[in-house]
Amino acid sequence: MKPVYIIAECGQNHNGEFGLAQELIDMCVLPMYYAGQEFLGVQAIKFCKRDMQEEMTQEMADRPYDSPHAFGSTYGEHRAKLELSYEEHAALYNHAKYHGLDFIDTVCSPLAVEKLLKVCSPDKLKIASRDVTNIPLLKAVGETGIPVIISNGMADNVTLQRALEYLPQNKTVLYCVSEYPAGYESVKIANFLDLMSTIDGGDDNIIIGFSDHTSGVLAGAILASYGAEVIEKHITLDEDVQKRLKGTDQAGSIDRAGLYRYVRDIRNVGKMLSTDEPKNENKIKTRTKLMRSACSSGWIHYGDVLTENHLCMLSPGDGMTWDEAFSVIGKKSKGEIPPMTKLEKEWFA
Repeated sequence: MKPVYIIAECGQNHNGEFGLAQELIDMCVLPMYYAGQEFLGVQAIKFCKRDMQEEMTQEMADRPYDSPHAFGSTYGEHRAKLELSYEEHAALYNHAKYHGLDFIDTVCSPLAVEKLLKVCSPDKLKIASRDVTNIPLLKAVGETGIPVIISNGMADNVTLQRALEYLPQNKTVLYCVSEYPAGYESVKIANFLDLMSTIDGGDDNIIIGFSDHTSGVLAGAILASYGAEVIEKHITLDEDVQKRLKGTDQAGSIDRAGLYRYVRDIRNVGKMLSTDEPKNENKIKTRTKLMRSACSSGWIHYGDVLTENHLCMLSPGDGMTWDEAFSVIGKKSKGEIPPMTKLEKEWFA
């Protein structure tokens, strides 16, 4: 059973600052330990690239943006401030690959695809659910041949299935609730299972996963137990419980400590679902230490006929069981046996 592929979703939680984007990568490469053993951590980091030339109408760009999350006075200024350049995305790609992480970028227009691929080679491309009906983008991504991830959040199954027809390469379809953050009451396991049954998960070309917009660490492990093979989760550098950094994604993101718990729980679910036989050294040691063996309750002298009254059960448990001891009841002791001594069959004849 392959481990769940975990993607740390940076999105634009870097708030348009390249240094913060690098720090988001760095928080994903710290080793993770549980019960004294290192476990597999995050496997991929994901960013988002919009190209402002193909992002919005002039009317929308000029619209006043009065929000506590605003980075400019208009919506266009806000969106532009959050964008890292193509060259910065290339530098982040190199930083991620240096640390052994796959690099994924959500591309939001054909121009973004064209320009991004001139400066780096993402391991996967992502299509957000808002672009499931963006046929020019679907065609542009489909022509790259790069494995693609697509979310279903804003699309019904019919629309999603049509979008997949434009993507001949390997595909991952993510169940997603387009709320920021998403309440647990909105994340329906039944809807995830419906997606699995509707989209051909039996096709080796398609796998099903989960894009987690909840603000906690619970949903990932639960969806992993129901068969999600890929899980992405927003991360943040903001360790304040109230998530005071600006940005609409911050509230649905987890910090460094949350990321550890999130990944740990998914990995432990994977162990529980595995059909591999576990190594039983610890179990055997514990059983031997704590279980009991047939022992002498008092002195057993040479020639004594062994009776049940001579027996008691004491740890450790690597000797005869009570039932096995009964096979020598009625036999004579061949020597002197002190009290509280583990008995052996060959001591009786």
